[in-house]
Amino acid sequence: FGQFNLMGHRERGTQAARLYAEATEQVKLAEASGFEIAWFAEHHFSNYCTCPSPLMMVAHAGAVTERIRLGPAIVVVPLYNPVRLISEIGQADNLTNGRLVLGMGSGYQPFEFDRLGADLEVSKAQTEEFMEMVEQAFANESFTFDGEFYSMPETHIACRPVQAMPEVWVAGDAAFLHCVCAKRGYIPMFTGRLFGADYIVQQRERLADSYRAEGKDT
Repeated sequence: FGQFNLMGHRERGTQAARLYAEATEQVKLAEASGFEIAWFAEHHFSNYCTCPSPLMMVAHAGAVTERIRLGPAIVVVPLYNPVRLISEIGQADNLTNGRLVLGMGSGYQPFEFDRLGADLEVSKAQTEEFMEMVEQAFANESFTFDGEFYSMPETHIACRPVQAMPEVWVAGDAAFLHCVCAKRGYIPMFTGRLFGADYIVQQRERLADSYRAEGKDT
């Protein structure tokens, strides 16, 4: 079982500090109650979610907890400078003593992409390319990268994960992303939204189709 923090701004005049403090207290309670993980959302420019940097919340919660795993749900990959994001992932993992679970996704809100100068049309392909980049960065003392969207001369990431590449979860109900999960051994993350049990069954069938297409067990 996990606990999810959206940190929505529902009452006018509420300071963001209060929302962060309440989320932190909920994470501490979740740990005391035996929950396995706490997640932190990322959104921008609205009251839907007041957390623009879930990795900052992961680091903060890591300082006041001991056991519970902590993860962004999710880091919206195309909204970041890729090599800076890789370094911050490594830092967050160290600040939590290896408890980071890396939730990644391609994003979906045009309002956010427009204001951060990102292209929603290529976001899924960018996200997959970043996955290759971060794996190379943490698997090698130094790495180079030359992709369609990102390139990097020989570079050493100084802040490396405590053990190895963190466990990765990928958000999205798209066949493309599920195929990526199957290929890379990542965990798909999605919800049934408001459509009921029949829709969840359909999701499960689509997920199985994606795994079979990659020659993987479902």
